[in-house]
Amino acid sequence: MGADFCRAVGRPMQTEQLLPGTKWLLWVRTSATVRWEGGKIQMKTPWLLPISIFLAALGLLADAPAQTQSASCYVSAGIENTHVMVRELDMDGNPKEQIYSGWINQGQKAPIYSRSGKIDVNYRQASSDQTFGRDDIDCSNGRVISVP
Repeated sequence: MGADFCRAVGRPMQTEQLLPGTKWLLWVRTSATVRWEGGKIQMKTPWLLPISIFLAALGLLADAPAQTQSASCYVSAGIENTHVMVRELDMDGNPKEQIYSGWINQGQKAPIYSRSGKIDVNYRQASSDQTFGRDDIDCSNGRVISVP
């Protein structure tokens, strides 16, 4: 008998008896009930599978607001065009990842989104090769951080 028919009527099937490329069907047998009724194969999925998928999706959605409610602020260039590099800091003040890098034109500002609310800003003005930095800056409530 074919692997599909044996599976449909609920007879045990050895892995060696499966056709090449049909080993994935074993998952169907372990995750769903397959019945042969009136010439058709009907599959009943147990309630555990859809409930688990729903709860996993709900968990991802519940985490989404936490990420969108992250702290935000702006970095503003004062007297001239400035190249800015912003890094995220963890709660202990250690640098984690770069979250912004680019040129900000004089008088303009760039939005910064931080998960921890603490950032490290390094900047270099267009007229200079020297880089300056400011550590452990609070990035929250739309605060504007000015760099010269």
